[in-house]
Parts: sequence; structure tokens; C-alpha cells
Amino acid sequence: MNLPNFLQKLAPVGVAAIGAIAITGIATAPVQAIKGEISTLEWEDGTTNFNQEMKDVFDAEGGSFDVTFSPLDLGGAVASFIATNHFEPFFDTPGLFDIIPGDSAVGTFELVSPVNLEPVAGVDRAGMFELTNDLKFTFDNDNSGNVNANDVMATMKAGSLFLGQELDTGAVKVTLSEGDWWFYIPELGNKPAKTLKSHDSVFFFGDTIGNDGGNFTAQGEVVKAPEPTSMLGILAFGGLGLAISKRKQEKK
Repeated sequence: MNLPNFLQKLAPVGVAAIGAIAITGIATAPVQAIKGEISTLEWEDGTTNFNQEMKDVFDAEGGSFDVTFSPLDLGGAVASFIATNHFEPFFDTPGLFDIIPGDSAVGTFELVSPVNLEPVAGVDRAGMFELTNDLKFTFDNDNSGNVNANDVMATMKAGSLFLGQELDTGAVKVTLSEGDWWFYIPELGNKPAKTLKSHDSVFFFGDTIGNDGGNFTAQGEVVKAPEPTSMLGILAFGGLGLAISKRKQEKK
């Protein structure tokens, strides 16, 4: 958000907020994360076959293909290797966690345009694909077998863009180009449930020739926001600084 728009949003708050911005540089400097402020979730598993379906889309120069992530015929569960901070209380790592309901993590990827990657060695052809539906992973954290408010959810929203490539080996791979994970994190103790956008999102999947299916890896990182009480203190300090500056000018 640029500074003028940020100031417009703060206008009803009064001069204290503007003073805080002048002193702390909140609007002009990004939040600097420190150790312990980043929450990471990484998960991976197999997919259904989509190798030929993706190649058919390339051949037709249009259309879409579907991928089911963590399908039931592969066990319907993902392996979680990283779960820190916000995610840690809900995951034992490493561990296996069912995706519920079964076969629910399905993405439809539509070809938007071809992409010329020449002279990239090993790539026969490539294209930009758009995710046409919200792709949701619901982890059965409470082992109930049913989707409820106790389960962590990760959603990649419709409209996200992916670079798809057919390699000269016959394999295909798809990599997130534009889009982010949105995480629902359940209530824990006195901490309310929250939905957070990942500031760093990873999602790629691939499939070789054959009938064994493909595989995928996903990761998202969430930066902890300042506590509301801390922000109020910053605003108050900013207002105080503005008032002191004004009094000095009056004395002159």
C-alpha cells in the first residue's frame, strides 16, 4: 500500500497516527521479521496421473487438465516435515495427516497462453496456466474424519498462475508463478482462530511418463503481525512526539 492511501485510511484516527508514521516509518519500511516470528508449514505427497492430459492441452493449444492431490488410491494423506510456530501445536513432524474429505484437493488448470522459454535446455514447450477453482487442503488434525473448526486449512485461490513445462524426458512439471497460500489456523487456548495470507508461497508438482502418478511439494510462511496493544503504544508515542514538536515551535 502506498503512503497516500495509507494516510487516507488512517484519517479518522487523528494526528496521533500520523505522528506515529512520521517517527517510526511504519508506512515506508517493511516489517523486519526476527527469529520466532515466522511460521512455516510444508507438506508433500503424490498426485493422480496428469502427464498426458497436460500434453493434450499443449497439443490443442487450449483447454484444461485436472489434478487430484493426495488421492485416496495413494492413501489420501500428506507428510508434514515442517510445522513451526502457529502450526506447531497442530502437527507432529514428521507425520502423516489425512486430507478430508477424501479426494477433495482437486485443481483445474487452464492454459492461458504459450510461453517461449528458449533457449532453456531440456524444455520442449511451456505455457502459463490459471487455477480456475479454489484448491483447498483440509488437514484432519483432530482425527475426527470430518471437516470442522479444529482442522488447519490451506487454500490456493482461483486465479493463481502456474508455469507448466514439458521436458525433453517426457516428464511434465508445474510451478507456482503468481499466487499465495491462505491458511486457516484453529483456535488454541485463549488465541482465537485466524486466517492468514502467506508472505512466501511455494507449490510445484510434476509427473513422469507411466501410470504411477505424480508428486507435489507445498510450503507457506506466515509472518507474525505486531500485537494490537503494541501498535496502540506506537501510535500513542507518535502522538506524543508530534505534540512535543508543536510545543517547541510555539516557544520559538
